[in-house]
Amino acid sequence: TPPSGGALPATPPPVTASAPAPTHPLAAAVPQSLASDSTPGTAVRFGLTVTGLLGFAVLMGLIPLGVREGRRRWRMHLVATGGPRAVSAAWQEVLAESADRRVMPVVGETVRAAAQRLVDEHGLDQPGQAGLRMLVEAVERSWYASALDDAGGRHRGGRRPRGRDLRTALDTALASMTRSVPLTRTARLLPRSVLWQPRARYRNAG
Repeated sequence: TPPSGGALPATPPPVTASAPAPTHPLAAAVPQSLASDSTPGTAVRFGLTVTGLLGFAVLMGLIPLGVREGRRRWRMHLVATGGPRAVSAAWQEVLAESADRRVMPVVGETVRAAAQRLVDEHGLDQPGQAGLRMLVEAVERSWYASALDDAGGRHRGGRRPRGRDLRTALDTALASMTRSVPLTRTARLLPRSVLWQPRARYRNAG
């Protein structure tokens, strides 16, 4: 019984245990190191790395094409200037175009034999054959002048093209090769002439 004349004692508040906040099962499964790495900075670095690798791959793919184009322009420049290296530059460009089309020179064959093989392998038309024939005569005159000149100093193979004639002969032969055997996209991007240098030695035609 409560004491007489006195106030009832205050009832103490009920004691409750604070339950921990619920944790998502997937969040508990992620390691703390991975959670800390998933930041915007990491994503940016990863994107830059991927972009850099792709750019490097594209650059490596364009290097052979750039080398081929540089060599072509240099040879055309030598042909246009008409100096002592013009004839050899024109012949080297023909061999390079042939190599890009998987037809390589044979060591030890004559220039005329090489030219005939290019005609047969690439199926050059009549204008292309005429241009290549004029170029071969120029090469023989330039390389084997002592063997091709008779006592009167006349060239047995015909006149030697100079300046514009040499460029016309080269352009005609290359245009015929392009018509007969167009380059594929792979052959343009990865020209075989960049890996193979047309330095085969030729026998004297005389």
